[in-house]
Amino acid sequence: MAVFKTCRFPIFYSGRPELKLGATAGSSDPVSEELEAFSGVLLNLAQMFGLDPTRLHIFWQSDDTELMGFNRNHVIYLNLAHFKDRHLGKLSGDDNGKADVYGAWFLIIAHEIAHNKAFWHDEDHELLFTTLVQTRFTPFRKLLSSVAPRA
Repeated sequence: MAVFKTCRFPIFYSGRPELKLGATAGSSDPVSEELEAFSGVLLNLAQMFGLDPTRLHIFWQSDDTELMGFNRNHVIYLNLAHFKDRHLGKLSGDDNGKADVYGAWFLIIAHEIAHNKAFWHDEDHELLFTTLVQTRFTPFRKLLSSVAPRA
């Protein structure tokens, strides 16, 4: 992987120019197949949300698989290590497993998008998150019917 420098952590070219990957200090490099699977999910969801995929960055923090993501300066950072630990196996399974994976990342991304307007986890964030999920539910169902038609 080619390394590019940024202010926070190194960025690796992932084969998908729309998405950047950063690794925290001390993390081992992720496996390219895991990155490719995660990138596919994220690009599908970015399109469904009408979100510019360059606003999604992937980071690899293998020592904290509980951390799903965060939002900084209107850029959403999503942890590949969480995806690998919790979702990768389901993605390669049946359509119900794929639907579970897409459902989880749909909610994670919606949560982070809501932080673009509401920094704290308060009633404003909850209202934005809920409204976003409600307004994107039909497009999400259409996406699921294409990626997991038997779910």
